[in-house]
Amino acid sequence: MNLLRSIAHQTSRKYYSLLDRPCSPKTLLRGLVLIMGLTLGATGCIQVQPSDSPSNKNAAPKLTLEGANGANHCSLEFKTGKYDFKGNDYCTNDRAVAIEFEHVPSASNVLLFDDYSCDRNDDGNYFWIYLRIIKEDLTVDPIFLEEIMATPPGSVVRPGVRVMDHYQYQSETPNKRTSCVQIQVDAPEL
Repeated sequence: MNLLRSIAHQTSRKYYSLLDRPCSPKTLLRGLVLIMGLTLGATGCIQVQPSDSPSNKNAAPKLTLEGANGANHCSLEFKTGKYDFKGNDYCTNDRAVAIEFEHVPSASNVLLFDDYSCDRNDDGNYFWIYLRIIKEDLTVDPIFLEEIMATPPGSVVRPGVRVMDHYQYQSETPNKRTSCVQIQVDAPEL
């Protein structure tokens, strides 16, 4: 620590003596940056947290439904269960246009439905989506539901997210129709 202070002091005297002589603004800027860097390093004011730090890995897994234009965000705890939005429980009904995952575990199934029943065999479905998480501690930016519907079953829509199957009634859209989400953690494929 004393060595760093000594170097900083000697360097600052060197660059301070430069002020007695005409010099370019570029030289002054270099000196200032060097002094600031040495000062911050010597005082320990610079702290860097690695991206794979425990605080990131221990974050609670969640699924977020994003509404149009980034509005109507709704987050669900990523645990085995069925979340129907009847009466706007859990989330506001019929708002989602995209889905996002944060720190979710591998070997999980995620199903989205337009119907409160969460049943792929319901004849009244306008759409349903079945996704499989294939990467541990998965975090991905929002994936638009239309993009998922355009992805062939069995294909990866984003690294770590496989589209297992989907259904869309004629020319209907999955946008702003999600009424139920089913999550199965550490589960076999359906």
